[in-house]
Amino acid sequence: MVRAIIISIILILYAPSINNGSLLYAQSSGDIQRYISKFKNVALEQERMYGIPASITLAQGILESGAGKSMLTRNANNHFGVKAFGGWTGPVYLAWDDEKQKSRFRSYSSAMESYRDHSLFLKNNSRYNVSIRQTPSCKCHEVFSENLGDFQRYL
Repeated sequence: MVRAIIISIILILYAPSINNGSLLYAQSSGDIQRYISKFKNVALEQERMYGIPASITLAQGILESGAGKSMLTRNANNHFGVKAFGGWTGPVYLAWDDEKQKSRFRSYSSAMESYRDHSLFLKNNSRYNVSIRQTPSCKCHEVFSENLGDFQRYL
């Protein structure tokens, strides 16, 4: 709970610097607080089940989903911008991102399914798993800096 509060304060203070000074989705501090209130227990459950720190999960969910306001989140329950690669056989949602054509994103039946898939992706992907095990104090910049192509959005 304390970590979630700290993350929300950091996001409120630094939100204008996300994505090189322009937000992808309009987020108020109230939007962020509502998102944390709505999904903190889901993130904490994922931490208990898979060892992914809830603070990382919530922070990434807030940024990727625009605090739950993005079209991808509203239409496909995809809170983390996970694309439909790697043998994904589930439903797909086509949406514009930074590509020249619409990208294929995973579509979920619920937010809980999106959170679970995100946790399994991080836990089972060796690029992230080693980093997370080595940084139990949630040093997000060290965990993700080498692994996310658009890491500058998180600074």
